[in-house]
Amino acid sequence: MSPSLSSPQLINLTTRYELEEETNLVCRLTLGFGIVLNQSCDLTGRSKTPKPLLVSRILPASNWKINDDDPRGATSKIKELAQPGRHPTTFYLPAYSNEYRDFKLAKSCANLLDVVRFPPNDIPAITTACLKLRLTKDALGAFQERVSHCFGRFAAPDDLYFSKEELQSMQL
Repeated sequence: MSPSLSSPQLINLTTRYELEEETNLVCRLTLGFGIVLNQSCDLTGRSKTPKPLLVSRILPASNWKINDDDPRGATSKIKELAQPGRHPTTFYLPAYSNEYRDFKLAKSCANLLDVVRFPPNDIPAITTACLKLRLTKDALGAFQERVSHCFGRFAAPDDLYFSKEELQSMQL
């Protein structure tokens, strides 16, 4: 066995595209913040076909030129981002902290077109490893509006459309 294959080496994969045939890669993966785009039925197993997990990256608000040093300018930019017609692919998230969970998220935005796709088989491991937070009812409504505006897909609870008898017949 050659020395290059028997001892670990740091390889910059951004500049190298070919590796020796017997190379094993070990990497350190750092996950950032993300917001799940799937409908809940895609993740609960109620869907008949397994769906991939779609996560939109959350990036700092400074990427959208929201500057905390200029409250008037920040307010103007946030109002602009809040309009789905002007920014259909961007969802603004105000700063959030939860001392109980020792979690902080600065003002940020999710770019709904910057999506990472995880295979259905990976969903249990990913959802177990992640800190899960829920949007408030109002924020969830705004998020659903933005996702439906961006992707044209929106789901409503079954009891909105079906009577109790119809819902029961679906469960039979």
